[in-house]
Amino acid sequence: DRGTGRQCLAADNVDVAQLHAMARVIMSEMGLPDEVHFCESNPVQLFDFSRRARCLDPVRLLCASSSPSVLSPADFSEAMVKNTHLEPTNTGIAMALPVGDALQEPNWTQGLGINRGFHTAMNQAFVCLLAREKSLLAAVAESCAVHKRMLDMKWGMGHSGLAGSGSGKIGLKPFKKWDTDPRNRIPYK
Repeated sequence: DRGTGRQCLAADNVDVAQLHAMARVIMSEMGLPDEVHFCESNPVQLFDFSRRARCLDPVRLLCASSSPSVLSPADFSEAMVKNTHLEPTNTGIAMALPVGDALQEPNWTQGLGINRGFHTAMNQAFVCLLAREKSLLAAVAESCAVHKRMLDMKWGMGHSGLAGSGSGKIGLKPFKKWDTDPRNRIPYK
């Protein structure tokens, strides 16, 4: 009679002792000895897959200036153009670059979590290279552009390149050509 996933997983509706017992049975089945202890923090978790969530932005800028702030890509670009409170040398600015499930919601029913996780990690590594070799502004623009491209891809269509096939209908390039540059892995406009 609980209408939402959040209500079903509420503390007053979950028998944690039974959850631990079920996890212990699974652990035993996997061959782990009974002496293995659960982690002290968050030992057993239930996940609500009734909703999907992802980061709104693939990058945030942490600015340690006279007025410390966390900026979205749009706010950062505007501040750089206006040069409001940011140093022209980008001193004191750090990029926060989520990858994997932290960036793009997992969609395990399609078997994509690890594949998109690797691609987002390589994409953000390339963004770091751009920040070093070109500018933070170029890096932020790249992170946003490639993230939009990743979101637009039809990951559930055909081979996803998980084993490096690069075939199927999603447009991944052959594995042998892959490196951190997204243009060498994913269809890029």
